[in-house]
Amino acid sequence: MTKLSSKYYPLFEEVGTQFTLRAGTVLYMQGDQSSNLYLVKSGRVRMFYIGENGKEITYRIIGEGQLIGEAAFLSHLQQATISAVIDTTLITCPIQTLYPYTCSHSELNRVIFELLTKNYTELCNQIKRLTINDSAKRVASYLVDLTETDQEELGIVNHTLPYTQEELSVCLNLHRTTVARVLADFARKGLVRLGYRKIQAADMDGLRNVLR
Repeated sequence: MTKLSSKYYPLFEEVGTQFTLRAGTVLYMQGDQSSNLYLVKSGRVRMFYIGENGKEITYRIIGEGQLIGEAAFLSHLQQATISAVIDTTLITCPIQTLYPYTCSHSELNRVIFELLTKNYTELCNQIKRLTINDSAKRVASYLVDLTETDQEELGIVNHTLPYTQEELSVCLNLHRTTVARVLADFARKGLVRLGYRKIQAADMDGLRNVLR
């Protein structure tokens, strides 16, 4: 997975401000104005949308070396809410202060745009997942997309998602009992292995077949 090399952290620290966001604390709300870009130095945050009925739909979990706040490049209007999953260290930088560095460091410029493009791509994938797929395909698609490669910064190793079934249901906008039913069916077929706060994709090809 593309992420910002730690060699660039001092640059962000020089032009930005480092702070810690405690677990469960909101960084900003959808609709807030911001011209800042945020680097996740350690920890994990959740990007989610709050509907008019108060229901939350998680778009993605973002970990170490990733960037958030891409609205700083465009309208400055945040389209999602960000909160800390665990205690998280962030560096916030006004986008104007970063421009000179992105112009003089071609690799930094490339990685920043790759990260922001990835945010957009994953957002599109999640919207498609939530609006088109049935419950079984939602679960299969999510497991395949997130666990296909290790993402140690998110705690995803060996095709294993470190989520409870409740957390997975929030990410997929499904009722917990629906997720439990789908996972139980997948487990009977050998597609997944279930454990305490973890869901392992045991048969990736089998999960891909569900999507077909």
